[in-house]
Amino acid sequence: GAVEVDQDVDFTVDAFPQRIFHGKVVQVRNAPITVQNVVTYDTVIGLNNPDLKLKPGMTANVSLIVARKDQALKVPNVALRFTPSKSERTNRQAPVPTSDRADPDAKTTRVVLASGDQRGDSKTVWRLGPNGNPEPVPVQWGISDGNVTELASGELQEGDEVIIGIESPKGTRKREKLPPGFGTSKQKSKSRD
Repeated sequence: GAVEVDQDVDFTVDAFPQRIFHGKVVQVRNAPITVQNVVTYDTVIGLNNPDLKLKPGMTANVSLIVARKDQALKVPNVALRFTPSKSERTNRQAPVPTSDRADPDAKTTRVVLASGDQRGDSKTVWRLGPNGNPEPVPVQWGISDGNVTELASGELQEGDEVIIGIESPKGTRKREKLPPGFGTSKQKSKSRD
């Protein structure tokens, strides 16, 4: 629904996975194609092919740029999914955060709005507070490319560290909390009984 004529397109082909080709949408055909109850519409992309590297029938991995924001403050999407456990929130020993910074070098961000994303939704991002505990920071998010998301508003600033995970010191994780199949053979046989 967001594909329109004259949108920028970046794509790679399996034959040249390291090379990014650029084009524009020149046509979105209205004839639906249904395969296994999935409806699609052919989209024609125009580009220059002076060195004739692209051949008919090549498999392409295409990214349509449906939204673009320059000078955007962004956070990694994993920070939007992270929520510390209740014990990690109030642990008086400072947790060892796995953190990521909003990228200060990336002044221009090209982000593609993934289908199903709703701009302006509210999320909570966690950062390390002054007392060493994770503290929640409510944010409004904007467009996303699947890896990073624009922060439309909130209290985070460029360069703030956000928590994307908390590492547990070796040996502190209880074995009974391990996912199925991730224990010793003795524990595995116990779980089968």
